[in-house]
Amino acid sequence: MLGHFYRSLARYAFFPYFICALAASFYLFEFAIRVAPSVMTNELMASFHIQSFGLGALAACFFYVYTPMQIPAGLLVDRFGPRLLLSLMMIICAFGCLVFSHTHSLWLAGIARAMMGFGSAFVYVSILVLISRWCPPKQFAMLTGATQFLGALGAIAGEKPLSWAMHAYGWRSAVEFFFWLGLVMAAMMWLFIRDYAPGRKPLAHKRAPERKHLGMEWKRLKVVLSHPQSWYIGAYGFTCWTAVAIFGTLWGVHYAQTVFNISAEQASGMISVLWIGVAISSPLIGWWSDKIQSRRIPLLASSILGLAGTGVLFFMHDVSLSVAYVCVFLLGFAAGAQSVTFGLVRDINPAYTMGTASGFNNMAVILGAVIFQPLVGHMLGWHWNHAMLHGAPVYAAAAYQHAMSVIPWIFVAGIVLTLFFIKETRCQNVVQPNHHHPFGGQ
Repeated sequence: MLGHFYRSLARYAFFPYFICALAASFYLFEFAIRVAPSVMTNELMASFHIQSFGLGALAACFFYVYTPMQIPAGLLVDRFGPRLLLSLMMIICAFGCLVFSHTHSLWLAGIARAMMGFGSAFVYVSILVLISRWCPPKQFAMLTGATQFLGALGAIAGEKPLSWAMHAYGWRSAVEFFFWLGLVMAAMMWLFIRDYAPGRKPLAHKRAPERKHLGMEWKRLKVVLSHPQSWYIGAYGFTCWTAVAIFGTLWGVHYAQTVFNISAEQASGMISVLWIGVAISSPLIGWWSDKIQSRRIPLLASSILGLAGTGVLFFMHDVSLSVAYVCVFLLGFAAGAQSVTFGLVRDINPAYTMGTASGFNNMAVILGAVIFQPLVGHMLGWHWNHAMLHGAPVYAAAAYQHAMSVIPWIFVAGIVLTLFFIKETRCQNVVQPNHHHPFGGQ
């Protein structure tokens, strides 16, 4: 009965986009839980009796697992398909939220954040694989950007609306809500998502033969890692997203409160402007890249915009609140270029490595959170004068300015990578002919 209903739906032109959008709703979900600590920093520091470095480490527990799992996630998605992994990982994420909302132990809270990171690690790669299997190739960069748009909406939901819910019901109840939502979403994904569009599953894609070749995953990984451009593109992704990892997902709200002397709700609104920049630029830059048949020009333009915005925000004194909003928007807009990096890795790697290549690139993109969230917390600690308020440490505006001054230099690195290392593909697949699928597919 369900099979007949599904086949009827699959005949409609909108259905491939529905499949991808349903998978991308997980990306929205995981972004909301990813950035949630940024609006509850005081509450978390008071609840778990920690300071800035401890908070940075707790928030980064998500990324300690998320980041190294990207390559294994890509390999597993290539092998088992997105449907099973998306449904299962959503359940793991949901239970991570449940544990986090109820525990009073710092260690258990770290494990809960790690559970969220583990489940989330499979999301973006799965979405990219579904896009490549269900949608026209010429729409890949644009749809990748549209996925990032949904992620940005999730981050916006994890800022001001979550701040409101936290103050209305408490941070624990606000986090527990994600547990119930996650269970509903897991059921929806299992019911509707399929690994391939009807008639597009390649003959070479047979589970039994592939399971006999245990070295297949290593061969995929070797193809990706042996290409120098995979490393350069990943390094660029690191530079364009690290600013968001530092400012957007953890420290930005308190920076804005302290430097501009505004309320937590106003500061959350400022960080929402960053995510609006990401939401607008991700599909727009992807579309622009496809339109002008260039990958390097959008990358270079984005890094220059990011440098301009963060240079003014963090190096100039007495920046007005209105100018700060513009700078924060530019920071978010520049980060949208990461969608183009996934188009690039698709251009340079064989189709059968799509999950693996995307996983490697996503690992590089998110590595900035692993390194810089606790590092910035440590830098804040250097300038702490031991002031406390409601059981949480208070940091001066000068401490935040010093800690954030690393961000413009990261955008400079992105400009250097684009100018001197990353090669143009003209949005075309440039894979050498000898890179064929070991089982006869493409």
